[in-house]
Amino acid sequence: MLQYYAKEFFAPIIVSPELSADGTKISIYIVVDGTPDTKKADLTLNIYNWSSADWNPVKVYTNNQTKLEENKSFIAYQVTVADALSGSGRKEDFFLTTTLEVANKPIAPENFLFFTYVRYSGYPETSVKISGITLVDNQTAEITLVADRFALFVWLDLNELKGTFSKNGFHMLKPTTKVTFRSKFPVDLRALQKITVTWLKKNYS
Repeated sequence: MLQYYAKEFFAPIIVSPELSADGTKISIYIVVDGTPDTKKADLTLNIYNWSSADWNPVKVYTNNQTKLEENKSFIAYQVTVADALSGSGRKEDFFLTTTLEVANKPIAPENFLFFTYVRYSGYPETSVKISGITLVDNQTAEITLVADRFALFVWLDLNELKGTFSKNGFHMLKPTTKVTFRSKFPVDLRALQKITVTWLKKNYS
């Protein structure tokens, strides 16, 4: 899983949400390594409830035209936990994501903040399945995954196939997602049926 995360935490720009030691304040840091291609970007903070049935955030904060400072780590946004949740329930029932975009295109990896250990949170019982595999060419395929609730650390296993995925060990925050599989060798649909999926189960979190 580490090899998939490495390309994200070594990205030239990352967004890092942090919960204060006393658990009362959320600080959103932006870390810029080098000179960014753009001077400003749109920062979004999405608050989700684990039990949400419609997959939509319960609250969204935006900080449009956030200034990006070269070779610097800085606080771009702060909000109290009380304001973020607005009395909606226990903080253990929520989690948040951050995005940084220019013209609706991401310039930094999406990041996450859980208000407590997952085992003590409202993380739901969920199920993830491979609903379809489509050949793009004889070395590339598109895999469609479906989930019935939020799912963490979704992992596709090659099971002796040779190749890589466009992403892996990811969180599903939508009912469907697509992953691209690439191989240096010819593959067919029968061989691709070896791919299996797993995810973090509630009783193992």
